[in-house]
Amino acid sequence: MPWTVCAELAQRALIVAGCVAAPMLAVILGVGILTNLLQAATAQSDPTTGTVPRLAAGALAIAIFGAWMLALLTEFWSGLWTHLPSFTR
Repeated sequence: MPWTVCAELAQRALIVAGCVAAPMLAVILGVGILTNLLQAATAQSDPTTGTVPRLAAGALAIAIFGAWMLALLTEFWSGLWTHLPSFTR
């Protein structure tokens, strides 16, 4: 397999991984900033009050964006398996 094909495949894999992770990470980051601001305003330093909202936000993001993430991953893997014979030449 030529190095250009390997580099293109790795590039596509990284783009798909970034696109799949971005919505969940953005939601968790936003909720984390909000909870940290609330903790700073109320002078509360309990780690549970920061962790539980982030976990709930991550689960909500997966529930909202999960079908899109799965469709993106399915499209990538089906294209990979379809073009597998051309990669092995």
